[in-house]
Amino acid sequence: MNNELKTSPFEALVACDGGGNGCVLEVAGTVDEGYGLAVWMQEEVNHLGDLGLDEAPRGLSVWTGIIQESQQYSTGDYETYLKGTFRPLTSAEWSLLSSVGKLWS
Repeated sequence: MNNELKTSPFEALVACDGGGNGCVLEVAGTVDEGYGLAVWMQEEVNHLGDLGLDEAPRGLSVWTGIIQESQQYSTGDYETYLKGTFRPLTSAEWSLLSSVGKLWS
């Protein structure tokens, strides 16, 4: 039996080769700093499947969704997983990315 603990909405700028390989370039939103998930996503992972983001389209896209955590009562283990969708960058986002190099501060 699982206990759903919390959800945190956020967005991620994702670069992908269309085959599940790529990286998270930037994150924005409410990311649980206690687990350092934002840092882990940006610095440690180059296979998007490890994050559940292997459906990313080729190129740059924005993933919008939630981080959901649950706890297994029988073991006390925690599991973190992502639920969301990808969308193309808007023209304003492309402009910001090309001029500043970031989407979010």
